[in-house]
Amino acid sequence: MASADVDMQATTRVKDDEEMDVDDEEDEMMSAEDEDDADDLPTKAQLNDERIYSLDILKLVKEAQQARGLRHGDYTRYRQYCERKVHRLRKALKFPQGTRTRYQGKPLKIENMNDARHLEIPLFITERAWSYGMQLKQESGPAHPRKKHHMLRRYKKAAHSAAQLVKLCNAVKCDARTRLEAEAYCEWMRGVHFFHKELWKQAVECLSHAKTIYERISATVDEDTRALYRQRVEETNPQIRFCAYNIGDESAVEDLIKMRLQPGTAMGQDVLSKLDDLIAQNRGRQSGSEVSWLGKTIPIKNQKVRVLLISSDEVMKQLDTVKTADAKLEVLENTLNMLREAGQLVQEEVKTTAKDQQVSSTGSVTSTQLLSSYITYLKNQRNTDRALLTIQIMKGQVPLSPEKEAEEKAKKHKPQDFVRLYDTIVENCEETAALPGVVGTAVMESMTSQGLIYKAYRALYIGQAFAGVKKYPEALTFFSRVNELSSLAKKPKNNEIDSKLFDELSSMAKEQKSMVMGYSILASEEFTEVESEMVARFKKENGLMEIPPVKPFTFDLVLNSVKLPSLEDKLQPKKTATKTVKKEQAPAEAAGATTGAGLGSALKGWIFGGKKK
Repeated sequence: MASADVDMQATTRVKDDEEMDVDDEEDEMMSAEDEDDADDLPTKAQLNDERIYSLDILKLVKEAQQARGLRHGDYTRYRQYCERKVHRLRKALKFPQGTRTRYQGKPLKIENMNDARHLEIPLFITERAWSYGMQLKQESGPAHPRKKHHMLRRYKKAAHSAAQLVKLCNAVKCDARTRLEAEAYCEWMRGVHFFHKELWKQAVECLSHAKTIYERISATVDEDTRALYRQRVEETNPQIRFCAYNIGDESAVEDLIKMRLQPGTAMGQDVLSKLDDLIAQNRGRQSGSEVSWLGKTIPIKNQKVRVLLISSDEVMKQLDTVKTADAKLEVLENTLNMLREAGQLVQEEVKTTAKDQQVSSTGSVTSTQLLSSYITYLKNQRNTDRALLTIQIMKGQVPLSPEKEAEEKAKKHKPQDFVRLYDTIVENCEETAALPGVVGTAVMESMTSQGLIYKAYRALYIGQAFAGVKKYPEALTFFSRVNELSSLAKKPKNNEIDSKLFDELSSMAKEQKSMVMGYSILASEEFTEVESEMVARFKKENGLMEIPPVKPFTFDLVLNSVKLPSLEDKLQPKKTATKTVKKEQAPAEAAGATTGAGLGSALKGWIFGGKKK
C-alpha cells in the first residue's frame, strides 16, 4: 500500500511538472511575441490602406458563451469550442502554424492582416485561456493544490492575449467602437487576473476603467445591444465593491450582501463563492451553527450550507415588501434555487456518512439525515407557496405588473392547468409527510390534512374538465369525491388550515354539481319526451288552447287607383318588311354555306367518308 501511494504521488508530480513545462513553453512564446512587438509598426502601404475594420467583441463573445456551454456553467465545452474556432480561423485565413507533422509558432503581425477575422484569433485565444482558468477553478480544492497555480497562469495568459488584441486594433484602421471595446475587454480581463491574485488595488483600477468604457458605449448603441453592456456593468459592480471592501471600505459589506441576496442580479461564478464566504463571516453570529426543528437541535457543519440557509431567510424577508405577484414569484424562485443547492450538498454528506452511520432498528435518524429532511421541508413549503400564488394569478386575485397583467389577460386557462398545479402541491405534502424524522409528529398530521384538502381541489377541477367535454356522469363522480375528501380533512384539528378554505371548496362543489346535474338532464334522450308531456299537461290543467301560427296577408289596393302616363310615343314602330326579307335570305345563306365550304371539309369527307343518307 505504501509503494502504491508513492507511485500515485510520483505520477501526480509528473503530471504537474508536465503542466508546468507547457506553461513555460507558452511563457517563452509570450516573451517572443513581446520581442516581435517592435516589428509590428505599420508600413507605408498599410497606412495607405483605406479599409476600416469593425468587430463587435462583447456581442460575439456573449453569443458564443451562451451557445457553447456557459449557460450551464460548462467551461470545458466552451474551451474546446474556442480551440476549434482558432484552428478554423487560421485555416480559413491561410495562416497556419507549421504543417501537419511539425509545429512552428507564427505570431500574428500587422503585415499579415487583410481581413477583420484576423482580430478574432487573439480574441478567442483569450477566451480559451480564460475558460481554462474557470475550469481549473471549479476543479481546484484541497486535494488539488497545484490547480490554483495553474489557474493563475491561465488568467495571466488571457490578459496577455487581450493586450495583443488591443495592440492590433490600435495599429490597423479600426472604428472607434472596436477600439473602445478592445480596451474595455483587456481591462476587464486584467481585472479578473488581479482579482484572483488578490491584488485588490490593481483589480479595482482595471475593473473601474472597464466599467466606465462599457457605460459610455451603451449610451451610443441601440436598445437590444445596450442590454449586453448593462449586463457586463452589473457583473463588474460586485467585483469592484468586493475589492473596495478588502482595501478597507467597511461600507461595502451591506452593498455586497444586498447584491448577493437580490433576485435577478447578474453576477459571475468567480464572485459568488467569495460573497458567500463574506456573508458567512458577517452573519455567522446571528445564525449560529444549528437550527431547531421538531423539538430537536440540528447542527450545521458545512459552511456553504449555512450560508445558503441564511441567504434564503434573507430573501424571504423581501416577500412582504414586494407588492406585485410576479415579483413575489421571482423571490420564491430565488429561494428555491438556494434550497436546492443546499439540499444537494447535504445529500452528498448523507451518502458519504451512510457507510459509517447507519439507521438503528429503533428508527432513529442521524443529524445529517434530519438536516436533509429539514431542507426538503423548507423546499416543499416554498414550492407549495409558489404553486398557490400561481393559482391566484390565474384566477386574477392578486395584482400584477402592467406587462404581466396584459399577458395574463390574453391567456385562457383550462381546468387542466389547475389540476397540474394541485398535483404538484399534493406531491409536496406527501413527500414531506414521509420524510425521515417527520413520521408521527405534528408536521405529518398537518401535511396529511393539507394533502386531503388539495386533493379535494384537484378532484373539483378534474370534474370541471369532464364537464367541459360533456362527460357528466364522470364529473358528478368527482364532485361527490370532493365532499368525501373535505370531510376527511376536517377531522384532524389543525390551525394552519383556514376555515375559509373549506367554505370556498364546499360552495364551489355544490354549485358545480347542480350545474352538471342540470346539463345532464338536458342532454339526455328521454328529456324531449318528458318535456312534451309536461307542456301538454300544463296546458290542459290551465285551460290553454293551442293557437296555430297565422301567416300574414298583404293587400296592394293603391295600384288600382293610380293613373299611369302613356308611353306610346316612346315606343319604336314595328317593321313588317323585315320578316319577308329575312325569309328570302335564309335559303341563299344555306346554299352559300354548302358551296363556300373550305378545302378542309372536302378532304374530311373524302378521307373519312361523308354522312350516309
